[in-house]
Amino acid sequence: MFTFAGIRTASIIAALLLLWLSIRTVKFKRLIEAVPTSSTRGLSFGLSELKAMVDVDDDHPPLRDPLKNEKCVAFDYKVEEKRGSGKNEKWRVIEHRQESVPFWLEDNEGKVLVQPDGAKIEYPQYHSEREGERRYTVRFLDTFVNVYCLGFAGLDRDRPDRLTIQKDEASPFLISGNEEEDIVLDRGARGFAGIALTLGLFLFATTALFAADGGFSPDNLILSALTVPFVLLIYTGILHYNDIVFLKNRVDRSAANIDTILQQRHDLWPNLENVVKASLAHEKQLLKAIAQLRNADPAEMNSSGQADKLMQFEKKVTNALQARIEGYPDLKNNEVIQTFMSIMAETENYLSLLRNSYTESAMIYNTRIQSFPDVILAKLFRFREAAQFGSEA
Repeated sequence: MFTFAGIRTASIIAALLLLWLSIRTVKFKRLIEAVPTSSTRGLSFGLSELKAMVDVDDDHPPLRDPLKNEKCVAFDYKVEEKRGSGKNEKWRVIEHRQESVPFWLEDNEGKVLVQPDGAKIEYPQYHSEREGERRYTVRFLDTFVNVYCLGFAGLDRDRPDRLTIQKDEASPFLISGNEEEDIVLDRGARGFAGIALTLGLFLFATTALFAADGGFSPDNLILSALTVPFVLLIYTGILHYNDIVFLKNRVDRSAANIDTILQQRHDLWPNLENVVKASLAHEKQLLKAIAQLRNADPAEMNSSGQADKLMQFEKKVTNALQARIEGYPDLKNNEVIQTFMSIMAETENYLSLLRNSYTESAMIYNTRIQSFPDVILAKLFRFREAAQFGSEA
């Protein structure tokens, strides 16, 4: 039999669990609200949000769902069997499988490929049939339907000049047949219900704690009532702090991706210098510029302004070098030169995507930490403004 102290303890544990679940639910809702909706053409590297139509083609053909044999790009199929009788009668799953294939999301400005592996899919279509003691159910994502997609826009492994929506361990991945507004309202309602129950449980536990000795004064009543605004203050502070941390991590990740590419390019310059030094000995300014790039270590840069200058300088030197080697067949056909030019061309588009991602992320983060009430948390926890490209930190 439960004691009064045991009920009080259970209430506190349940309240803490509900608080955690409510924070997770509302955190996801606020994340959806924080990420701006992109078009397929305006997609930038990193966590992105799209609203577009599902499409397929010969290179990316659709699936067929196992129940109705209708075209789809993902399905969840379940076979259940009724077992037991009376009160013990239950449906038991005897087969359950999920399948998905890559598909396009298309809007008025273009289309982008989606790799749905690892995504949480909220299927818009549903079919169910029953035969005897078995029930067959399939939920599927149809072709030519509009969906909401929140996922990571990363480089296509087969086509490094374009982005695809794909799974990333540090980012949520949702494909839903519901409207964004409905998703936000649903998560908001769940979060509201969770925090309401949390406050009730905390109020009960606090009241029970003060009444444990058999007395309960008016002062105890006031202290118990103060539990509600205290918990709400903590709840709000956690949500806003998580928002800032997410936005800061997004900026840091964008900057780290730029540093990685710049370091890869930097490692090419010493070998290139050795190859062209003899043939282009008369091009003193060009060789001097190559030497500067060899010595300009990206790892030692401490601001986006410095990285921006390095990217502009690299591009200028690369264009000049390419113009010079056109007149030197031996250089033009050299394996090191060809590798260098290929990597520089491939990473140029990538750097442009990363730079746009960093600029957008820094702008959103800076706006948030300058706005009330986030500005209080920013000063309290020393969140610093992110530097934009073209300016020193």
